[in-house]
Amino acid sequence: MKRETLHEVICQVSPQAVVELCSKLVGIPSTSGREEKIAHFLSDLLKSLGYDIVTTDDMGNVVGRQMFNPGGKRLLFESQMDHVDVRDAIEWSFYPYGGIVNNGHLCGRGAVDAKGSLAAMIIAASELKRHAKFLGLSGELAVACVVNQEVAEGVASSKVHELFEPDGVVIGEASNLNIKRGQRGRAELIVEVQGKSAHTSLPLSGVNAAEKMVFLLTYIRQHFLPPRHYLLGDGILVLTDLTTSPSSGTSVLPDRCVATFDRRLLSWRDGRASPGRNFAPDITCKGH
Repeated sequence: MKRETLHEVICQVSPQAVVELCSKLVGIPSTSGREEKIAHFLSDLLKSLGYDIVTTDDMGNVVGRQMFNPGGKRLLFESQMDHVDVRDAIEWSFYPYGGIVNNGHLCGRGAVDAKGSLAAMIIAASELKRHAKFLGLSGELAVACVVNQEVAEGVASSKVHELFEPDGVVIGEASNLNIKRGQRGRAELIVEVQGKSAHTSLPLSGVNAAEKMVFLLTYIRQHFLPPRHYLLGDGILVLTDLTTSPSSGTSVLPDRCVATFDRRLLSWRDGRASPGRNFAPDITCKGH
């Protein structure tokens, strides 16, 4: 029989199959820590698609493995199956767990981050196995459906890497269909400001921690610009949470204010910045 090329196999894959699978995945709510239902679905799906080995580790990650001819590399496709919560479904244009296709777009919570890439990876590995003897593939390909990425990024992934020991990894994240060679690391930064408590009827006898924090946040916004990497893009610093204590409604000035930032860091492999920028290299980050 004729030996197929990888391009020919790709052309035979039905985009509709990927869309339908993604729609089914979107239809299963799977907030971080509550992935049991989608994990069972994925485990059964991988088995039904003929994956050689399907396992669920003690963290809840579901991994399907396809074995090819001996002597090749071990490649890992990895994407998360959890997503952030839906605050108010009434505010959505489409039901967040409907997986509805509208004007060429699949709408729903987790469709982009990252059930779309997960569906594509599952279908791709299945098709490669189905055409394996015509492609002459060797090595091993695993698809990891990872849990709890939204709240503990990288923790569950480390378990997969420990057990599978891949030679290469492809992470499924939104990239506008472009292949990216790296990603920004992530740090959660907590800034705490202390004040002095006093009754709100006598504010001058205390120090309002919230007002001090507002001054600090304004200064940071005006004077700190994260550097840019020629390959990975802009570093990011985003305020995600702001709390005071005692809480509002107590007629007492807050003596403590805490700000939480999400900081997307850049790993500078060779120290080069983009033209026109004169920043020192950002913090080098390993992991998350």
